[in-house]
Order: sequence, then structure tokens, then C-alpha cells
Amino acid sequence: MKNKGFTFIEVVSVLSILSLLSILAITSVTKIVRDKRNDAYKEQINSILSSAISYVATDESITLSSPSSIKIQLGDLIDKGFVEEQVLSNEYYNLNGQIVKFKRSDNITVQQSTSKPKYNQKYDGKYLYTLQEPEVIK
Repeated sequence: MKNKGFTFIEVVSVLSILSLLSILAITSVTKIVRDKRNDAYKEQINSILSSAISYVATDESITLSSPSSIKIQLGDLIDKGFVEEQVLSNEYYNLNGQIVKFKRSDNITVQQSTSKPKYNQKYDGKYLYTLQEPEVIK
């Protein structure tokens, strides 16, 4: 009489391999999600800074002489149609994994600089635009 079925070692081996594959898959998916969240945050910052560049280029009343700087509020960019109001209702994950939200009172500092821009800065060839870090809400 032949026994039909799997031995204990075969079952444990298969479960071990499946567990290992599950751990690798979860780790990969977690990294992909984190990277996509960071990309969305950086893209939103880049969009806001590009809008600030357009705002400064079209507003002839803004003059900037070295070494002074000016501050533009995000609310001003929204009121003048350079940034959509929706940016205030969305939540983003900053690079530390914290949930942040932009406010109308968030400032963009415009100054003359030749330093290399960071992720929250943009250089248009003449001025360096820096968006302040949004407030952590959770």
C-alpha cells in the first residue's frame, strides 16, 4: 500500500519558500509606494515653485536687488490663478514620511543666489526660489 501525500519536510520547505517570497514582495511594494509618495510631494513643490517663477516674471512691480529677498505667499499665487486652490485640500507625505498640508500662508522666498538648489528650491538662472516646509498635520 502506497501513501499518497506530502512529507512534513516537503510542506515546511514549500511554506518557507512562500514566506520568503512574500517578505520580498511586501518590501518591494512598500519601497515603491514610499518612492511614489516622495515623487508626488516633490512634483507638487516643483509645480508651486514654477508658478512662483511665472508670477515674478509677469508682475512688473516685483524688483529684487542683491542681497535682498522677497516673500510670496502661496495664497497670493492661488488668488492670482497661478496655483490651483486644490493644493490646499490635498495631503502629502514629506520625505520623512510625515503627512503634511500646504497652507495659504506658506511662503516662497525669492533671492539672488548661485547655490545648488535642494528639493524644495528652484533656480531660474537669476533667482533662487525656496518653498518653506509645509506644516506636519499627523
